[in-house]
Amino acid sequence: MMKYSFILIAIIGLAFTSCKKQNECNFTVPTVSVPAAEAKELDAFIKSKAPEATKDKRGFYYFIKKAGEGANPTPCTTVNVYYRGLYTDGVVFERSGSIVEELPLPNTMYGWQMALPLIKPGGNIIFYLPPSLCFGDQRLNTPKNKILVYDVQLVYTF
Repeated sequence: MMKYSFILIAIIGLAFTSCKKQNECNFTVPTVSVPAAEAKELDAFIKSKAPEATKDKRGFYYFIKKAGEGANPTPCTTVNVYYRGLYTDGVVFERSGSIVEELPLPNTMYGWQMALPLIKPGGNIIFYLPPSLCFGDQRLNTPKNKILVYDVQLVYTF
């Protein structure tokens, strides 16, 4: 009988310790300094190609095509999006196509973590990222240290 009581207490204890909230998240978007040379290059590109874009104090530009409705994503949110990634000459280097991509924001590049919370589900944003807020020199299939442009439609957050 004592053996069964111990097993029951162990199971109850395990149940209570594993009842952590699933939404609990301590992730915060890192602070990243955009080097002056990158900022200058991005400013020049925006001035000539996207003057309607707004400069964010964290070093990127964005243009909200549609704000969306509901709650803005947080740094801990997983989002469903359609997106296109473009070089500054307009060439698409990646896209979701007709497939909705599910992305945990903490696993995305810094620029996404900063820009997506600016819109709500159903919203659409274009953001312009200097290399230090995207891949920098860490990605093999994109040119190193290039400004990247993303056109993102936020479908759903959870």
